[in-house]
Amino acid sequence: NAIRATGDTITPSAIMVVAIVINLTLDPMLIFGIKPFPRLELAGAALATVIARAVTLVVSLLVLTCREKMLTFKVPKPKDVFNSWKQILYVGLPAAGTNMIIPVSIGIITRLVSSYGSESVAGFGVASRIEHFALTLVMALSTVLIPFVGQNFGAGKHARIQMGVKYSQIFAMLWGAFIFILLIISARMIAGIFNKNPAVISSIVLYLIIVSISYGAHGVFLLTASTFNALNKPLPASGLSILRMFILYIPFALLGSRLFGLR
Repeated sequence: NAIRATGDTITPSAIMVVAIVINLTLDPMLIFGIKPFPRLELAGAALATVIARAVTLVVSLLVLTCREKMLTFKVPKPKDVFNSWKQILYVGLPAAGTNMIIPVSIGIITRLVSSYGSESVAGFGVASRIEHFALTLVMALSTVLIPFVGQNFGAGKHARIQMGVKYSQIFAMLWGAFIFILLIISARMIAGIFNKNPAVISSIVLYLIIVSISYGAHGVFLLTASTFNALNKPLPASGLSILRMFILYIPFALLGSRLFGLR
């Protein structure tokens, strides 16, 4: 994120690709014991992840230190440290709180879905992962939007911010519509790839077809929250998340469950 904040989105992507390649290479070797590596099974998968993360850490620190000159070994004054912490936590604490809201709300919904049986829980879990994959492009755009808005806000180019946010939101709506149409056509086929149980497949299809109607609006929400954070206004972004989860999502899920059941 620090590298991305400089306007360079290629280097962070390359670092992540390196991590993926290392994981894909070491996982089978350490899990199954392909010589000269011992067979470690689950521990091997964990070790491969640790090695991949260690490599990305070293590369990231080298980029930040040698190229970007963003890290220094000089000991700062306590006053400067506290001022930096204050500025970071002003945005970081609300963002952390927002990130905590998501798993809590998902846990509540999962508990609600569990009342309809294990097949429904399995279907909800698979559908959530398919949903995450379908929204990856919009989530990436929301991440890229932060340095774009921040840099242009600092340069006083407000018209450029408005244009960028506008076209990003239009793209999110179009992408949401495209995914909705795609899932209407292929939801059952996609569900069949992950599970062969007819009850689980029905739950997956039901979720994807109904919830995908909102993907465009959800993309706009993600972009709006990112824009607020980039403008150093974390509280509105957190407020939107609280409104979405605890005022709309969970209450309407409870109401819908009572009125219409799983559907």
